[in-house]
Amino acid sequence: MKGLTDVVSGAGLSVYAEVALVIFLIAFLGIVISLFAPGKQHTYERLRHLPIDGEGDNA
Repeated sequence: MKGLTDVVSGAGLSVYAEVALVIFLIAFLGIVISLFAPGKQHTYERLRHLPIDGEGDNA
């Protein structure tokens, strides 16, 4: 009788882990590139000061 380890290792599921890793790396690099893009500096600078601007206070 085969154990669960033998069945899972023989199923060839390692491809899914490799595909998931590649998808994660592509998404991570896309986010990092979009964060440090020169055209986004003004947007992020404005958003950085948003919580302390006080322009939306209703109190």
